[in-house]
Amino acid sequence: MGFAQAASQALREALAAAEVMVLEPLMRFEIESPAEFSSGILADLGARKAEVREVTAEGTLRSIQGTVPLSQMFGYSTAVRSLSQGRASYSMSPAGLRPVSEAELAARGLVWS
Repeated sequence: MGFAQAASQALREALAAAEVMVLEPLMRFEIESPAEFSSGILADLGARKAEVREVTAEGTLRSIQGTVPLSQMFGYSTAVRSLSQGRASYSMSPAGLRPVSEAELAARGLVWS
């Protein structure tokens, strides 16, 4: 029991002294949508903490590109289908990792003490 407590205390001290960070995967996305649905899709992306980099118009279609945390995209195919009456399509590809702030970890209930 004493060894377990000593190990636990040593780990806490080491983590406090080190700069430990949690990384989360980012995804690059591209959404093709009719123009009349693009504002709803953009609002939904904002709620998902997406960083929209570019919106281009090609006739009546809008192409929306950017990055978003992977954790925010679960269930997105249903959402984009609903927002566009089934007329939008999207694709995602890995775009790297980003550090997660302590405030965001706390909001997700992932902070340990």
